[in-house]
Amino acid sequence: MILIAICMLGTAYFILGRREVPVEGYISLVKEAGVLKKAPDETSQTLHTLPVGTPLIVVAHVTYLHQSYEKIGAYVNGQRLTGYVLKDKLKKYEFDESFEAKIQKFPESYRQSLRYIHSLYSHWHFRIMYSNHSFEDAAKAYQKKALIASDKNSLIESTKIIEGKVWRKANIDTVRYYLDPRNHLSASQSVMFEQQTLNKEETLNDARKMLADTFMTGMEPTSNKKWETLYYQAALKYNISLSNLIARAIVEQAAKETKSGGAGNIGGHARGDKSGKIYYNIFNIGANSGAQDGIDYARKQGWDTREKAINGGADYLSRKYIQSGQDTLYLQRFDIHYKNLGTHSYMTNIMAPVNEAKHMFDGYMNIKNENITRRLLIPVYLNMPKNTDYPDRSDLLNRMSFYKYYFFKDISQMKFKYQKNIKYTGNPVTPQLKVYSGVNLLRENIDYTVRYSSHTKKGKVNVTVFGLNQYYNTYKFTYNPYLSKLGIYLDEDFIWQSLVEFLSNKRSEKEISPEVSNENKILSKGFDLKTSFRPNMKKKHKGDI
Repeated sequence: MILIAICMLGTAYFILGRREVPVEGYISLVKEAGVLKKAPDETSQTLHTLPVGTPLIVVAHVTYLHQSYEKIGAYVNGQRLTGYVLKDKLKKYEFDESFEAKIQKFPESYRQSLRYIHSLYSHWHFRIMYSNHSFEDAAKAYQKKALIASDKNSLIESTKIIEGKVWRKANIDTVRYYLDPRNHLSASQSVMFEQQTLNKEETLNDARKMLADTFMTGMEPTSNKKWETLYYQAALKYNISLSNLIARAIVEQAAKETKSGGAGNIGGHARGDKSGKIYYNIFNIGANSGAQDGIDYARKQGWDTREKAINGGADYLSRKYIQSGQDTLYLQRFDIHYKNLGTHSYMTNIMAPVNEAKHMFDGYMNIKNENITRRLLIPVYLNMPKNTDYPDRSDLLNRMSFYKYYFFKDISQMKFKYQKNIKYTGNPVTPQLKVYSGVNLLRENIDYTVRYSSHTKKGKVNVTVFGLNQYYNTYKFTYNPYLSKLGIYLDEDFIWQSLVEFLSNKRSEKEISPEVSNENKILSKGFDLKTSFRPNMKKKHKGDI
């Protein structure tokens, strides 16, 4: 009995300790790296770490031992997972009508992702950049010089090593994926579209925080200056983004993986000069086939200190790329300004914009400066495909398409019913709109919101339905109430006069063009009145039996 009581007490504690309230699905976004747990407690098995900006479908609110969780559904590695995320890691998506007007120039396939970024960072600005190249032509052109550090058959053209020890030629599907801007419109990757001119909101203290946990902390010995000072002064001097310089240096020198950085930071002798000066190349400029190429380039430029390498690299990036219109990480890989594509790219690594954007965004997260205004320039190509999936389906790399295919629904494809005979009284005309997904009635201000215009005067009413949460896109239609119900009156004499005039005109047309008899019609076509249309009559010809 005692054992039973203890078990019952334990069960009661568990039930009382956990309270789960089901909700009809709505969208929440991960505002920090969210950990998807198997059960709502800290010791539970981790199912997946959710990147910043990941959209999630919330299915229940959960309270467990005085902590708030959300039970969510997500697609991870092609599989639907249900798990628990701490509520303070999430931010509910909220529709912003004013933002909708700003993104109307973007194709619909771009807008949902832009909405998620805006929901997290409302002060970021998005501007469209039209390309004169078709998407497929661009992909084929860039594949000629596209390398990837992978041996996966789904990503590479062949197993042949092109450069170094790991670099192989990327196949066309891989190029299509990385070329498609829509695949990089997550919160973290989208900074590859951030314009790289100087952002005056970034400070020296921001630089120090971004360099934390790398080898570039404290004093730089060859200049006797702090690392953050070197980057900050270079950014100001050459009108270039501070975060871009730091992120690029981190990527090129593998700063988080090594204690002293790569060869460009350690420095080296030029070819044939083993006892000469040490040269540095922080951004690995000119390192086409290896670090030695970069050191040889540094010698030509006279970069015999790290300060010279940072300033020289900043000057190079500013002159060669930013001032030439390639002022985003994306454009420095994909030179869509140029007629001959692939001839003015900063890097051959097809993944380079993704890698550098990750370090930039990690830096933003580390220093808590996501609130700085950022301006993103996002390309749109001619004849873009509906979507471009990542070639390796076993990997999760910004799988927004899963959410679009499985979670989200286009509001314009729903069924709309509304009141058709509304009497005009002088007050705004608002049809009693109902929206259905199949047989399910959607909820206003949860699944959609409605705006009316031109609805206080006699005549048409413009109706715009905006999708919310699981429903995206907009649907516009014009509602024309019955004229009599609107109080519109037409004089009967005017109507009678108009009808008489119309019929008179029709009669005059007949008099001007009298009808032709059937006999004349037959003869005019060369037929015989006696034999041509008589039944069972066949004109005999010479030779008939």
